[in-house]
Amino acid sequence: MTDEIEAIKAIPLTDLLGEVAFRWKFVGSEIRSKCPIHAGNNPTALAINPKTNLFKCYSCAAAGSPIDFVMKYHNLDKSEAIKQLKMTLGPESYTSR
Repeated sequence: MTDEIEAIKAIPLTDLLGEVAFRWKFVGSEIRSKCPIHAGNNPTALAINPKTNLFKCYSCAAAGSPIDFVMKYHNLDKSEAIKQLKMTLGPESYTSR
């Protein structure tokens, strides 16, 4: 299960933004985008650190890993978010234990 969770946390947040049709761009060493979690219009409110693959919205204060992103965006609990992200990975991308 640990390998599976680590593989899920490694899904690039930019891939998840692309799935919800949000564009992103580099601003310095961060990736910036409009935040899809809330209705704000700030085009750089959401910051992603590409090294840690963690996000933070400076408008709505949402933050975390790809699991947290899916939880907040789709209003899911953690287990449902993990199930959804497993479908993104496909069964060959992680080792089931």
